[in-house]
Amino acid sequence: MQQTLLWQALQGLPTQGGQWNGRQVADWMAQLIGRPVSRQRGWEYLKQMGFRFRVPRPPSKNLDNPRHLLLR
Repeated sequence: MQQTLLWQALQGLPTQGGQWNGRQVADWMAQLIGRPVSRQRGWEYLKQMGFRFRVPRPPSKNLDNPRHLLLR
């Protein structure tokens, strides 16, 4: 039942803003069960449910360089 509630919570935004991470999942779980939960445990639950922390790659600085096109 706790995993179902966590899955539903993960579908929305965390209360602290930003993206879900181990600390935010641990804080959410601690509120639910009424005792402290480590950040590591929060991260393990995120991984178990298939969530990954993904950040877009920064744009390449070589895009304006004509030599970059020749190397392709």
